[in-house]
Amino acid sequence: MGIEIGGTNQGQGRTLTLGGVIPAAPTTTQPVVPMLQLSKGEKLALVKTTGAVEQVRLGTGWDPHQVPGQAWDIDVTAIILDANGKSRMGKFVCFDQRFRQTEEGGIKHNGDNLNGKGEGIDETIDAILTKLSPQDVKVKFFAHIFDAKAKGQHFGLVRNAFIQLDEINTADQLARFSLTDNYSGYTAIEFGELVNLGTAWQFNATGIGLNEACEETINRFM
Repeated sequence: MGIEIGGTNQGQGRTLTLGGVIPAAPTTTQPVVPMLQLSKGEKLALVKTTGAVEQVRLGTGWDPHQVPGQAWDIDVTAIILDANGKSRMGKFVCFDQRFRQTEEGGIKHNGDNLNGKGEGIDETIDAILTKLSPQDVKVKFFAHIFDAKAKGQHFGLVRNAFIQLDEINTADQLARFSLTDNYSGYTAIEFGELVNLGTAWQFNATGIGLNEACEETINRFM
């Protein structure tokens, strides 16, 4: 059962924690942490009482509006940025099999779901934060509707879209961010970002509607 932290317009800019502080001193016991329900604009410090969280899996799920004969393909992308807000080849992952893992192995795309059928999580991206370099200050996460303009598809026709943050090595469910705003007309969404705080990482729930294809988003940061 999750914990509600404010409403749609509440808690904007507030930073939550998982029970630890930054930096966190390791202890011999670790409390059970309920999964937090994040609202847009909220920030989650990835720190537990045992220390900083080092391995996370970001899973996304959605229920597209089903029209007979019309297929949906929503893809997730992650882009590593430096202090200047720039990326480069080897610093992003996407649905293309050539770009499933970043050069240092810190970010990994776990496979393309071509239709989003079924309940629960549809696509996942793993972040092994200890493998990222000190120059990697941010990791942005996006969802794009493939070939959206040609199909006349947009996120206003998508229901129950969410991102779930899990700790990989413990399988703890840390947080879930449901996209409850009106994204009608938008073909892409920036749904969150990981930010390097130096001693730990922080997840920011963003939820920004965009109109661009996956390649356009990647090229924007190059």
